[in-house]
Amino acid sequence: MQPNVFCFELSSPQKIIRAVDGVDDVEVGMVFESKKLIKLCMSMIAREWSFQFKTQRSKRMNFWLKCDQEDYTWLMKARSLGETKMFKITKYDKVHKCSVDIVKSDHKQATSSVISEFIKPKLLGPKVQYGINNIIQDVKQKFGVNMSYEKAWRLRVEALDDIRGSSEDSFRLLPRYLHALENQNPGTITRIEKDEHDRFKYMFVAYSASITGWKYCRPLIVVDGTFLKGKYKGTLFVACAKDGNNGIFPLAFGVGDWENNLSWEWFMSRLKETFGNRNEVLCIVSDRHQSIEKAIKLVFKETTFHGVCTFHFKQNIKARFKKAGAGELFESAARAYRKEDFDYFMEKLGELSPKIREYVLEEDPRRWARCFYPCRRYNAQTSNIAESMNSALKKARELHIVSMLELLREKLQTWFVERTKAANEVMHDLTPWANEKLQKI
Repeated sequence: MQPNVFCFELSSPQKIIRAVDGVDDVEVGMVFESKKLIKLCMSMIAREWSFQFKTQRSKRMNFWLKCDQEDYTWLMKARSLGETKMFKITKYDKVHKCSVDIVKSDHKQATSSVISEFIKPKLLGPKVQYGINNIIQDVKQKFGVNMSYEKAWRLRVEALDDIRGSSEDSFRLLPRYLHALENQNPGTITRIEKDEHDRFKYMFVAYSASITGWKYCRPLIVVDGTFLKGKYKGTLFVACAKDGNNGIFPLAFGVGDWENNLSWEWFMSRLKETFGNRNEVLCIVSDRHQSIEKAIKLVFKETTFHGVCTFHFKQNIKARFKKAGAGELFESAARAYRKEDFDYFMEKLGELSPKIREYVLEEDPRRWARCFYPCRRYNAQTSNIAESMNSALKKARELHIVSMLELLREKLQTWFVERTKAANEVMHDLTPWANEKLQKI
């Protein structure tokens, strides 16, 4: 004898509503993935039509919503489909006659969960450009609710966590992800450092393509650090070089708490382990962050020259002294090829302001003036190439750590494939950039 099982059929083809985005109204016969989704959808419609409702019945088999005003009879009924969590609309009053006077700035249907579902579709994809101010503006327009920046930020974080998983889950997944990265990309080097409580502290990754390509690059590394925008903030450390075509060549990336002596020392140590075995004087260029200078001296010792980014030095001068023309005179002195020209511009700087000249010369000219460089700096006067890399990763820095690394891997893979294809099409011994330079001579 057949058991008495409640069965159901979906008329074919039957669309199952799985998200509130794009649902402007409800019809009898519609099937929703869950009763929660029905309530979210009705909350958005209620706000649009200027009425409020309450739950009259919510059981395993039935879900009813009723107008919040006792004098009105608006009703929506739904019934579950068998043993599933799906619900089908069985009754729905399309006409509602509540006065718009009941709508308030704290409309109870404009809950955090409703707003979260409303913004989720706009946050899909790794290249998210839907910021806090966009949320505030859209919520005001859609729900008539004035939302604070803090609440909008919190809802954005919660919505992103629902889409991508939590920051905590991402950190727990990190060791497995890096292990898979090494297995699938032979030659890739990854490192994780934990603190005494077995919590994440530092991370380092250098992809095999970067390690292999480094021997064909100039012995020059540009480093920089930039802040991350996720729940736990932190810093993204970047090391880049220049390839034979004068293009930016990504070398390594790291993540740490913030730019301090210990984090930079750890990153520099991993950088030396991976890229430090060249029989040439290595030049490292960075801004004037003291932790970078200390780390380079401690890790690389006397085998490396540390050059200062002249752009940042110039900005320091302009911000500190606010003297018109001082930055330009400094830059002219820094870029001078001859000592006579350097002396001329420094003399002019001293005439403009002796204090500025004294301040500039506190920094060893060998670190910033072209005519005093003790080794070849390959025209890398600034740390712009590392900052350009940071700019390219601007949106990735908002992601959880594993999502960020995966987007980073995809970007590098695309860049290396495109450059390999372009290199294979070159029909002469020189790179296009070098060939163009010679053609102009």
